[in-house]
Amino acid sequence: AIWTKEPINFDWWEVELVFQVTGRGRIGADGLAFWYTASKGQYNGTVFGSSDMWNGLGLFFDSFDNDNKHNNPYIMAVLNDGTKIFDHT
Repeated sequence: AIWTKEPINFDWWEVELVFQVTGRGRIGADGLAFWYTASKGQYNGTVFGSSDMWNGLGLFFDSFDNDNKHNNPYIMAVLNDGTKIFDHT
């Protein structure tokens, strides 16, 4: 994880993420997330390694079929105002 102590004070900004996921199996794993939040998250939470409640944006790259609906892998963006619990099942 990378965290900054200073707020981002730019009118415009962008992030470019480049990664590759490989492996022998077809089951997948929990995935990874890009977080843009008002405060630093937890390191041991239940949602891609962070808290299930956050104030900001979570961009999730999920390759494991938690709900057995065969709809993975997927990419999902989730906004939260810090009051909603995200259920990752």
